[in-house]
Amino acid sequence: MINCKIANVNFTFSFVSNLMRSQVKKYEVTEHGEITISSEIVSSLNIPTTEAKYHSKYYDIYEDGEDLIQIQKSEDNKYIGAVIYKEKSATILLEDGDIGRKEYLLSEYAAFYFILKKEKAILIHSSSIQYKDKGLLFIASSGVGKSTQARLWKEHLNIDQINDDKNIIIEENDGLYIYGNPWSGKSFIDMNKKIKLTNLVFVHRDTIPSIKTITKKEEFLLLMPHITNSSFMYNREKWNHLTNRLMEINGVILYCNISYDSVDTLKNYLEETK
Repeated sequence: MINCKIANVNFTFSFVSNLMRSQVKKYEVTEHGEITISSEIVSSLNIPTTEAKYHSKYYDIYEDGEDLIQIQKSEDNKYIGAVIYKEKSATILLEDGDIGRKEYLLSEYAAFYFILKKEKAILIHSSSIQYKDKGLLFIASSGVGKSTQARLWKEHLNIDQINDDKNIIIEENDGLYIYGNPWSGKSFIDMNKKIKLTNLVFVHRDTIPSIKTITKKEEFLLLMPHITNSSFMYNREKWNHLTNRLMEINGVILYCNISYDSVDTLKNYLEETK
């Protein structure tokens, strides 16, 4: 068992894969968690026969009294595993085969469920970095280049990369903060720290690097597709409040290529707009 603190929530994890034990180590603390998340390997999954409360391409959510049961599916509609959510715990059920990858995915759902429940938090599919006292989110669809830009910043300026895939944004008294977490996509690039969110950078490919300032309407439309809260996890009032707060953050489009010129273009903009 490993005790961890992630985004202000204390967890006790009991994992079956070396992958997840390794991923959460940097978030380890001494105090026992208020939330327990454990994994079990089962011979087969028991799929509820009742109507699902929530349905999506990748999961179905069922109610069992006060508990929720999440049945996770792959793109080809095969079952990956299940999560049973109780008030202060979650149990992950995994069929044998590729246990590490399955546990990585389902433990992400389980932990985020409790973080979103406790905190004024929202999830954004993005790559985050710290530059001096600034917290930046690079935002784009998969394959466009948000991770590439974060990597170029690391190579060129030796900044900290906080998380390369799923960023937890939490509202505190003086603003919104990026919190590191161990679920960082295929790269496994993450670190245990937080930084105030100051800039939303929407990454677009181009041959010559440049910055385009945008209206709040444009910022809203660019951001919304990348907010990844699963429907069964969020409170609508909280979600609306946090999306409104995100609109207070400065947003720009970075037209960029794979060069340090793109880094310098954005860095110069940030220095000029202090």
